[in-house]
Amino acid sequence: MNRWYLVLGGVLGLLTTVWLIPATCGPSSQNPVESPITTAEIRGRIDHHVCAAWLDDVELYEARFGDPRCAEPPDGSALAQAVAQGVSDAAVLVPLAADAYERAYAELEDPRGRGRDELDAVVRAVYWSDPRLGAAAMARVLHHLARAGLECVDCEALVPPSRTSLDWTAFEPHVLAHLWPHEGEARTEILVCSAVNGVEALGLSDARSIDTGFLAALALAEDSDTSLAIRAIVERNLPVDQTRIELGLLLDSPRARALVCSRIAATSWFTGVVVSDC
Repeated sequence: MNRWYLVLGGVLGLLTTVWLIPATCGPSSQNPVESPITTAEIRGRIDHHVCAAWLDDVELYEARFGDPRCAEPPDGSALAQAVAQGVSDAAVLVPLAADAYERAYAELEDPRGRGRDELDAVVRAVYWSDPRLGAAAMARVLHHLARAGLECVDCEALVPPSRTSLDWTAFEPHVLAHLWPHEGEARTEILVCSAVNGVEALGLSDARSIDTGFLAALALAEDSDTSLAIRAIVERNLPVDQTRIELGLLLDSPRARALVCSRIAATSWFTGVVVSDC
């Protein structure tokens, strides 16, 4: 199932913060189409990428947010392509929406007496209730529409995120806060993207930088080689302070740094966070 918090030798959890980008477009005199593109039409097409999916192996429904497996192949129109690209761009932010997922799974826990259309509608309502997911997808759809010379006639004004520029040294703690050594009952654990993290201990306060660090730490955990390197540190069962040092050295490695910088670049349109020496 789609659970985006990972733990290496520890307890599951998640930190979430909220940040909203409204989306926009205005009337267009260029590239007229047969019918105006509206917010409702865009939302309806985004809905095709949000669904409840039955999993035979565990015999329950899974909530899928911004998932291409929910949708039919694009029909070839510029709008369909913009929606597919926008939803794909915004999918990187889905791990921040743990609260929305929990609400969706609570709704799907007992599907008796409800058809597939009703379950899809439940998941879509939860998706749009999250202040990041729908707004992020709309923003990217409008971005891709603009690149195609198309506009929406009634979308809200787009407010780009303010820019937060850090150097690598200043940004590193935001990643390490989500690769957090913890003294377990029998050994040192490393909690990856967990509610037990180093945000408070490291004195971090900027929500967007914290979110970006969370997504960057997740990129490291998703990479097979880097995940193995983290597990190797766990297996050494070093004291917590030494484990933090080893994680810092790992983060400064070329591969880990490239992964982090790639994730920052993939999310800066939403967070506004850039690292000057990436």
